[in-house]
Amino acid sequence: MGWKKMVILVLTIISLNSCCIPFLQKKYYTTEYGSNRPKKNKFKLFKTQGKLGQKFIDENSVYVKIDSVYGKNPKTGVVELSITKSYERYFKTGQYIQGTGEKDSDLTLKDYNNLKSGIIGYYKIKNNKILYEYFLVTPQNCGDYYKAKNGIVGDSIAGYKRIKIEGLTGTPDW
Repeated sequence: MGWKKMVILVLTIISLNSCCIPFLQKKYYTTEYGSNRPKKNKFKLFKTQGKLGQKFIDENSVYVKIDSVYGKNPKTGVVELSITKSYERYFKTGQYIQGTGEKDSDLTLKDYNNLKSGIIGYYKIKNNKILYEYFLVTPQNCGDYYKAKNGIVGDSIAGYKRIKIEGLTGTPDW
């Protein structure tokens, strides 16, 4: 086999194994709100749902975090403050969702009840730590499962403020 055919073969194999051809390897679908969901549930924490210790997580609360970042506006060159409000909502089934609000607006009950918008996953509590497994699509992949952990402080989660909310509804479908 000539070197040209070898280069073509190698480039073909690389492109088939990358996200360059998403119709062959796309492992997710996108909701009407632009959030990505796995086509097939491959969460490992999904298999251990029955062993969850739910005593720390309140299903009638959301956990809110406010981040502020200074950045230079590329159009004007002016340094501006950007504030992001995000939340996590937990379910007794071991599922959770993390989402963000609209820019420059407060999070509302509508945001918290919209289970079609945000990053989804499962959680498990172990030794005052909350272990997460979530699904995320990035420019470098066609959808992968990631793991993270955070500490539990009293009745809240480190870095988040617990807010009791009346009227939380919805059943997760992932």
